[in-house]
Amino acid sequence: MLTKQNIGYTVIENDKIINLYESEIAMPVRITYQYGSYFPINRGAYSKTIMAFYKPLEKLEEIVRSSKLEGTTPNSITDPEELLLEYKKIREQGYTISNEENLLGALGIGVPIFNSEGNIHGCIALAAAKSLMTEERILFYIGALKKGAREISKYIV
Repeated sequence: MLTKQNIGYTVIENDKIINLYESEIAMPVRITYQYGSYFPINRGAYSKTIMAFYKPLEKLEEIVRSSKLEGTTPNSITDPEELLLEYKKIREQGYTISNEENLLGALGIGVPIFNSEGNIHGCIALAAAKSLMTEERILFYIGALKKGAREISKYIV
């Protein structure tokens, strides 16, 4: 595995983010999620990546404003307007960094996977201990994830 970190794959189904795959790595510290788990729309690399590219934008705004945005750490975004601004930033940069939003000490990086029509289909993301993540590593992981997402997107109809 190129990154030597946990990698997972999620998709959007009926406006919900569901985990379909998690890699298994032999590291002393690893962050993994249960297959079939659903994720809240306001925190974590998976959810924020998928929701940032959700269309139409009006429906995204409706979903955000009508959702209960709960937090699990001080870094969780619980304000709808702040979350919409975060989604805009993610769309502009093309990736998500989740800094201790679900779990203190954890950092996630997510990139979108699009279908053949250019609509969001899913997300691949990496989760690791924040203490292991230098700026250089983060940039490397973003590039590796984007490359992987482009390859996967070729096969999504």
